[in-house]
Amino acid sequence: MPNWCENRVSFSGPAEDLEKLKKLIGTDEQPISFQKIKPMPQALDMASGSSILGYEVVYGDVVKVLGYPWVKAAGITTREELIRHLEKERPEYLEAAEQYKSNIDRYGFSDWYGWRIANWGTKWDVGANDIQVVDDSSGYLSLEFYTAWSPPEGIYDALLELIDENNWMCMPLGSMTNPVCSSPVICRKHQPRQGDHRPDGSGLPDVQPKET
Repeated sequence: MPNWCENRVSFSGPAEDLEKLKKLIGTDEQPISFQKIKPMPQALDMASGSSILGYEVVYGDVVKVLGYPWVKAAGITTREELIRHLEKERPEYLEAAEQYKSNIDRYGFSDWYGWRIANWGTKWDVGANDIQVVDDSSGYLSLEFYTAWSPPEGIYDALLELIDENNWMCMPLGSMTNPVCSSPVICRKHQPRQGDHRPDGSGLPDVQPKET
């Protein structure tokens, strides 16, 4: 269960530019989607966990895998023996290994988790139920939403690039009141949900480091 960051993104500008912006950052189901703003390649939508073991066996640190208790108990001592074991017991691990290898070669990451942390700044896309439209009046748009563990720094950067690329007149608005915030033009408020407090019980914002 992660701690949650509460984010606010506000835009001000001509209504025509804001309407174009809405179409590029949102979907029919929700007003903002990280996947819409900075799409993750579909090939990276793979499990991040034990299934990567096949990649470690074929291409990675097989010495580490050979040290696993279950491997030792099976009397397996070489890469070749381990591959034969997986071919018989878990062939899907070896199939996944080829896709992991392709992903690393092409995108620099084996699966969704590492790519999202590096490109979005958080591991999950924002959910429709976690978004609140604070204001959607003429010439102004303000959204609040939650992200897991950390703010979506990569998404904020992508939003600025999107505005610049389209030569829109709309501008992100915000005030720099929290030292955790690093962008001078987009307001980001980080507040834990109820029950997420520091160990001393102070209840102050507790933005955790990104998971690795």
